[in-house]
Amino acid sequence: QLGQALARGQVDFTALTDQGKAELAAAGLRPDYLEIRHALNLRPATFGDRDLVILVAAYLGTTRLIDNLYLHLDEQSA
Repeated sequence: QLGQALARGQVDFTALTDQGKAELAAAGLRPDYLEIRHALNLRPATFGDRDLVILVAAYLGTTRLIDNLYLHLDEQSA
C-alpha cells in the first residue's frame, strides 16, 4: 500500500511512514523501522525523487523480519 501511495504521487513521506508503521502494528507486527529513502544514496527521500527504496524491519514475536522494496516512479508520479 505504501508503494502504491508513492506511485499515486503522495509525497508526505513522514505521514506515509507513520501510516505504514500503524498498519504493521495493526497486523500484529512490532515495527523496528520503516523509512523511505533515495535508492542510490539512501538519503531521506525528497519531493521529485524518482528512484526510491522502502526499508522496513519489524518483529513478529521474537523473529525480526526485514524487507526492502525498490520503486522507480515515472514523471507523472513524482
